[in-house]
This record gives sequence, C-alpha cells and structure tokens, in this order.
Amino acid sequence: LAAELALARGDGSAALAAFRRAVQLDPADRRSHLQLADLYLQQGDEASALAHWRAAGAAAVLTRRGVAAQQDQDHDAALRWYRRALALDSNLERPRRGLAAMLRATGQEEAALAAWQDYAARFPGNPWGYTGAAQILLAQDRPAAARRTLEQGLAAAGPHAALYLLLARAHEAAGDAGAALHAVRLALRWQPDYPSAWYHLGRLYQAQERYDSALAAYRRAAAGRQDHLAWVALRAVGDLLLQQGRPAAAVDSYTRAAALSAELGEPPHLVAHNHALRGDALLAAGRPDEARRAYHTALDLDPANALARQGLARLEAAP
Repeated sequence: LAAELALARGDGSAALAAFRRAVQLDPADRRSHLQLADLYLQQGDEASALAHWRAAGAAAVLTRRGVAAQQDQDHDAALRWYRRALALDSNLERPRRGLAAMLRATGQEEAALAAWQDYAARFPGNPWGYTGAAQILLAQDRPAAARRTLEQGLAAAGPHAALYLLLARAHEAAGDAGAALHAVRLALRWQPDYPSAWYHLGRLYQAQERYDSALAAYRRAAAGRQDHLAWVALRAVGDLLLQQGRPAAAVDSYTRAAALSAELGEPPHLVAHNHALRGDALLAAGRPDEARRAYHTALDLDPANALARQGLARLEAAP
C-alpha cells in the first residue's frame, strides 16, 4: 500500500523501495513483482525487469502487451514485448508467431524467414509457420522454395485453405497455370467462403480468357463484404466489363467501388482514380454529362489525376 501511494504521488524511488520490501516479505507476491518490473523498465534496467517478470510468471502478460502494441501498429514495441515474453518461456506459440510477423513488419526479411522456419519446426501441426515463410519466399521471387515449404506444411499440418492458396500463387509464379488452378480450387473445397481464394481464382480465369467465370469469381470475392478485398474485386469486375465492351454494367461496379473506397478511408488519390474509371465507363456508355461530373469529382480529390484530365479532354474534343 505504501508503494501504491508513492506511485500515486509520482515518487518512483519510494515506490521502488516499498515494492522491494514487499517482495522481501513475500517472495510470491506477483503483483509487487509486476510493478517492480515496470519500474525497472522505466529506468532502463531490462535485466532486473526480466527477473521480476520471471518471478511473477508474466509471459502471458507480456504477450498481451505485444498483441496490443501490434494492434496499435506499433511494430517496434510489439517486437520488444514478444522478445521479452520469449525470454521467459521460449516455447510459447503466440509470442513466437508475433515475433516472426513483427520482424517482417519492421523490414527484417531474412530474420523473419528464419523465425517462421523456426516456428514451423516447433509447431509443425500449425500452418502459420509455413504460410509465413512462403509469403516471404514468394516476395523474394523464390517460387520453388515456397512450393517445397507449402508441401511440407500440407504433409505436417494437413489440408488447409491458406496453404493451398499460397501453393496456387507459387505454381502461378513458376508458370504452371494448371497446377495453380487446381490448388486454388482445393483451397475453396476446404473453405468455400474464402474471399482471397475467389479473387485469385478470378485472376486465373481472366488470364485464361474465361471471362464469365472470372466475373463470377470476382463477384463472389466481393459478395457481402465491405473491406479492402471487396473494393479490389469490384474494381476488377469493372475493368473486365469495360474491356469486354460492356460499359453500362461496368458503371455499377465502379460506382460501388468508389463509394466503398471512400467509406474505407482509402487515400484520396485512390478514391479519385475510382471516380475517373467510373467516368470512363459512363463516357463509353454514352452518358457524357455524368462522365464529366465523375471526372470533376476525381480532380477535386486529386488534381493530378491523369485519367480524369484525359477524359475531360476527350469530352472537349467531341463534336
């Protein structure tokens, strides 16, 4: 109680002394150990802080702090909390997964790859080690290594939609469209409501010029959703319809995409581009006045939008 009163007065030195006395009298006093750890951390004494966190069995507490920092997009702080949790118990699953994710988020690609591989070795029945490593390998343009990693994951963790979807990406990157299509269909067999898999299926169908199938897949990816992937899928529907010479149908998708991008708080230049695309569709559909308004909306959001400027130039040049 004396330590708590000292903290309330802002007297850290008195609080530190009182909490030390408390744990001398009761070495199992977890609350005092936790408070001491935080006070030592404020002083930059990481070693003493870790000693008291260890005495308090505080690995779960430190993990929760890491998760909170990660949710707040404070990647450096999350990385530190996950490392502290693992210093107390190196076999914990959640902080080890968070450590790997935060290493990548802070640009430490090779360290993140090693951390995901270590995670997969420690928790072979969990798919996330394989998917985390495969994502990095794909970003490094190493599809063969990604494929081997994912096949190991499927053998160890069993069928999993995320593993199959990444396997499809690995096959596609290696130029094997047939294997990619088979893998993404397996992903949807295991998780029929997997929007990322539907979107990827649409891309594969579009590359094969199976346009009606591609449109159906993109629409399934966007169905019932109000998130970034739905916005991207709606844009893909509009682009494909416009390419097919179906501008009237494209207008609806671009209109929904523009509204959704604004609702999601996307950067103004991206929202503007949606309005410019909508303008192109309206112009192609023979609705010049609406197209002009869409182009001006785009330029209000982003005066540098070239697509909108080109559209207005076409309107001015029209007889």
